[in-house]
Amino acid sequence: MIRSLPLEPGCHAVLPLYDEVGASQEMDTVDVARSESRSHGRWTGRFADSFMVTDFRIDAASREITSYEKTSRKARGGSACSAGTPGREIRETSISARGSP
Repeated sequence: MIRSLPLEPGCHAVLPLYDEVGASQEMDTVDVARSESRSHGRWTGRFADSFMVTDFRIDAASREITSYEKTSRKARGGSACSAGTPGREIRETSISARGSP
C-alpha cells in the first residue's frame, strides 16, 4: 500500500487494517512528508498504528522502499529516540513490496 501512495507533500491516508493482536479492524495512518532534495528522488513518510511508528524512505522512480525505521510508541515517549534505544529497529536495505512496512 505504501508504494502506491501519491508522492505529494502532505498526502495523508487513513487505512482500515486488521490488528492481529486485538483480532479487530483498526484505523492506521500514513503520511508522505517531503521530497529529500539531496537524495535525488527519494521521499520520506510515516506509517503509524496504535503500537508502532515507522518512518520510511521511498524511491520515486522505482517506488521501492529503500529504508525504514520502526519505533514502538512506548519507546518514543513522545520524543525521538536515540540510536540503540530499546524498541527501535532500523533497516537500511532494499525491501520487496511484500516485505515492506
